[in-house]
Amino acid sequence: MGWKFSIGLFALLLCIKCTSGDHKPTMFKGCPTFNIKTRLSIIEKSCFPCLSFSTTPSMSKLFRDTEFIFSMISPHLLDDQFCDLQSSGEFMMMFPSAVWLPEKNMFLTVVRMSIRKNGSMKSLLFTSLFDSHWNEVITEEMIGATQVPGIIPIEVYDYNIENAGPEDPRIFTFAGGIYVIFNMIDIDVRRKMFLFNFETGKSWPLRIIEHSLWSHYTEKNWTPLIVDDEHLYFVYNYKNFQILDCTDKSTYCKKVSGLFDSVPAGLRGGSPYVKFGSTQYFVSFGYSHIDYRKGNQFCAVYRPALTVVKANEESSSFELIYQSEPIDFEEKLFLEPIMPYNSTDQVKICEDGRIMMVASIARWDFDEDVVDATINLNDTIPLAIKITGLTDLVLDAIKMHEGGLVTGEENCIEKLAFKHFEIDDPSSSRLNLRKKRMMKYGNNG
Repeated sequence: MGWKFSIGLFALLLCIKCTSGDHKPTMFKGCPTFNIKTRLSIIEKSCFPCLSFSTTPSMSKLFRDTEFIFSMISPHLLDDQFCDLQSSGEFMMMFPSAVWLPEKNMFLTVVRMSIRKNGSMKSLLFTSLFDSHWNEVITEEMIGATQVPGIIPIEVYDYNIENAGPEDPRIFTFAGGIYVIFNMIDIDVRRKMFLFNFETGKSWPLRIIEHSLWSHYTEKNWTPLIVDDEHLYFVYNYKNFQILDCTDKSTYCKKVSGLFDSVPAGLRGGSPYVKFGSTQYFVSFGYSHIDYRKGNQFCAVYRPALTVVKANEESSSFELIYQSEPIDFEEKLFLEPIMPYNSTDQVKICEDGRIMMVASIARWDFDEDVVDATINLNDTIPLAIKITGLTDLVLDAIKMHEGGLVTGEENCIEKLAFKHFEIDDPSSSRLNLRKKRMMKYGNNG
């Protein structure tokens, strides 16, 4: 990756003429917005293969040794039969997350695999390697104490309970190590955040030490924010922009910024933050969680939302300087053959166009303005995409901040989402009911 880009970055930020007038933000109800739809383009996309990894002898043994899978389906399934289960909705691969390993010139990925039967969902995490063009690499090796490709060895409290096993993995690097943060139901039947270390092959729960969040039934969507090799931060909640410090990598985390609020914002945690060149700005795709109400349709809709954070390492302070409107990338992502049950040419939001999330920014070539990212579609289709246009967009967001334009109110993401989807007023009884439930059960976005 060329880092000459970083040298010229500050000059770009200081030069008011560097940004085209067409790229200036417009304001909507106090919230700045760029015309993202015309600025971000997908130049390449790949669908994760359907269990091609089970062709290796050790993988076949791993699957047969994974009790909950073969207590629910036949232990003699072939690859094409797994694919049939995937298309039928019984077997799902979702929330793919990846990091780039420059020493191997490969992507290391983690994907959630789930089987649904009799209304119950059982999940595990699978890790594998891909080359720079997103072709799966079928070679067996050890990364630390973890076999790749392989099922990540996570001790599950009880696979007999509903929705058992790890969910929503986010892989990231910190201080030379590779980690995965995920949520899972623990022995006390509460959903907690866990951290897995590739080097040791061990996982452990994370807890907040100075708050009553011990009582929360559900924790989700902590987003890694790695500012250096000394501090392991997580964005806990975008409401009041709450940041946790879990640097000692033990069970306990402490709050470093923001007032705790158990009601999650309309913006939820998504891809791990990545550093923008040599600056102190960090970029992530969170996701908007919006109650879609149009006519007689009502459902929760998820879309990526770009966020930019400025970090002050000396004072351990953080500022959310930009949150975008919901991003669709390309509507046809929902319409192409990767979604075989959709035979129409129009996305139906509450049916086949409900969920799109960016799970990771795996690699960013600043010189070429190309980003490798992974996407979760409808909790059934894991995709890898290459995006162009993100570098200039982030530069414009930073320039907007340096120029003194405020990012608007905390609920900008909700305002922009209602505008984006052209949906009804959010002050419905069902929305208020959901918020009351959030107050009781915690950060379960």
